[in-house]
Order: sequence, then C-alpha cells, then structure tokens
Amino acid sequence: MTRPSPANRRLCAERVESNDELLTKILLLQPESTLVQLKLVCKRWFALISDPYFRFLYATSKSSPPSIYLSLYPSYLAPKLLYYSVPLTGNNRVAVQKGIRYGDIKSSCNGLVVLKFGNDLFVSNPTTNFVTQLPLHNIL
Repeated sequence: MTRPSPANRRLCAERVESNDELLTKILLLQPESTLVQLKLVCKRWFALISDPYFRFLYATSKSSPPSIYLSLYPSYLAPKLLYYSVPLTGNNRVAVQKGIRYGDIKSSCNGLVVLKFGNDLFVSNPTTNFVTQLPLHNIL
C-alpha cells in the first residue's frame, strides 16, 4: 500500500478543514477530554465546539454505535452498498497476528481499514490495534 504524498495529505486536510459539516462529524467522534484540547486549535474550532447545536449533537450522538458503509462486489450496473453498525466494545475483538500475509485491504476511511481474510471481513483501526469481524451472514 502506497502512502499519499505530503501534498495530497495536505490537500485532504484542507478539504476536511474547510467543510464545517465534515469537521463537525469528525469532532463528534472525539471524547470530551479531547474536545477541550481541540477548542484551543483555532477560533473556528472553538466556535464549532462551543456552539449549542454542536453540544446537542454531541449529547445525542453517543447513543448510536459507530457505523461503516461498505461497497462489496462493485458493479457499474448494480452496485451493492451495505451499512453496518459495528460495536467497538464488548467481547467482539479478535486476535490478529502480526505479519499476516494473505489478507487483502478492501477499503479504508477515516483511519479504519476493511480487511478480507478468506471469506471473512474485518474492520481494523491500525492506530489502536483494534479489530472486529463483520457479520457476513447479513451480506449473503
């Protein structure tokens, strides 16, 4: 997997930073202690995080589990878009050995990676080493 060039990373960061809706969605995923620190990044972030509507969204968003959209078997004629709600707590963690050679990276978004090992799909957060298996029985 190739890394994006610094210019591409900068362009992606600028696109996120210039889009209030996307930035708000990312900020809503942060823990409260991090939000306190992020308020100090710039006046714009301070205003977004301090806004009463953001506080309302933050309070109500914690009730819904993290989710992922996944497109499998893409086709120009009939794309299949699937929606998963993946609980990131509990006993659904799986042990994945370092150096697995036969997994395929199928997709990535916001730091999460979708991996395929044989017939099984996993969502992984490489930063935290968290991995959870997606329920394939809902796909087929």
